[in-house]
Amino acid sequence: MKILHVETGRHFLGGPQQVVYLIKALRERGHDNILVCPPGSGIDGVARLAGIRVQNLFCAGDLDLPFAYRLSQFLKDQAPDIVHCHSRRGADLMGGIAASYAEIPAVVSRRVDNTEMRLLATLRYKPFRKIIAISEAIARVLRDHEVEEERIVVIRSAVDAVA
Repeated sequence: MKILHVETGRHFLGGPQQVVYLIKALRERGHDNILVCPPGSGIDGVARLAGIRVQNLFCAGDLDLPFAYRLSQFLKDQAPDIVHCHSRRGADLMGGIAASYAEIPAVVSRRVDNTEMRLLATLRYKPFRKIIAISEAIARVLRDHEVEEERIVVIRSAVDAVA
């Protein structure tokens, strides 16, 4: 399976670390992975050092429509089986729009439990077949935002037991 991951955060914190863990584990299972991230972002160098294929696309944030267009063109060129959007900073909203436009199924991971307006949540999660919550508490927040129960799945974060 060919999976295209979108992580648009600037810094290498817990969420981007989870993306690297996931891509490495998927690669070990024989899946082809591509990571789209901003040039010079925290995950950019870490992913490259881990041997992950990286495509840099600049993303200014949640309302960066040119990013959505560039990403949709890259998706059409690469033709992945699925798109996995990881961060909030444009990856979810613009990534979902790009995947929808390119007619490629997409999922999104939600790692934070902060609330948002229902209308924004409806728009943010509409393009995604599944919304991955990293805890039951985050799944509850999604339900409170009226995200359909059948689209929510809880998959907990990984830890490096060796470290």
